[in-house]
Amino acid sequence: NSNFNCNNATVGGINYNQNGATLTIRNSNFTSNTAEDSGAINYNSYGNLTIYTSSFSHNTAMYGAVNYNNNGITTIDNSNFTNNNATDGAVNYNKANMTITNSNFNTNKASANGGVNYNYANATLAIVSSNFTSNNAKRGGVNLNNGTLTITTSNFNNNNASSGGVNYNYANATLTINISSFTSNTATSGGVNYNNKGNITIDTSIFTLNNAKSGGVNYNYGSNLTINNSGFTNNSADANGGVNYNQNSNLIIVSSNFTSNNAVYGGVNYNRNNLTIENSNFITNKAVCGG
Repeated sequence: NSNFNCNNATVGGINYNQNGATLTIRNSNFTSNTAEDSGAINYNSYGNLTIYTSSFSHNTAMYGAVNYNNNGITTIDNSNFTNNNATDGAVNYNKANMTITNSNFNTNKASANGGVNYNYANATLAIVSSNFTSNNAKRGGVNLNNGTLTITTSNFNNNNASSGGVNYNYANATLTINISSFTSNTATSGGVNYNNKGNITIDTSIFTLNNAKSGGVNYNYGSNLTINNSGFTNNSADANGGVNYNQNSNLIIVSSNFTSNNAVYGGVNYNRNNLTIENSNFITNKAVCGG
């Protein structure tokens, strides 16, 4: 039940948690705090950080405007994050292990990567039962993933980026999406996902009204993408691939439904390498050229 406003530091604007220390934040509010470098609220260095039922707004840093997790363990539950800003990771910059559950992220912005989360190489980030609305970055309107990212039972609406309106998945990174919903997300490439030489698996998820110039939902470059038991409706591309743009990649589609998607080339799929389709349904999709 505490309030923290307009605090400042180079690293850890309020809390620096180090070397096995335990920090618990509960029922608190954090507004307009800044760090010149990392973690305007928390810098967690080899410690344990837990955040419950708290609110974070208008905080600013270069890396991780709320949390910079440096080889620590961070858990976030039932909290709200609004209008936070950073260069990379407008809310969280994760270099170890982080779990987010039952939380809301609205109108956060990164000028470069990860409108909410930047997940570093070999780091692990799990997102469960959370909502992401109107977040923005150059790459990854919500998540820039360079490690292992799992998304389960979460909702993503109206997020935006130049590449990957929700997720930008780097080389050798692994992204798994389960039982989640993606609506009205936009990008130049990959309205939801931009997969750059990484691995993405999508299972039992719904994609509606997402848009990009190429790859209304997925832009798959030099990568592996598997789609299973999912639905795609009214997604669009201004040029190529109303749902999927597949270049120098492997794309596998199993037991999925595609309805009323559209593009200039490839109303559902624009394929420039390997595409496998099994037990799936395609209804009233449209393209100016190539179905």
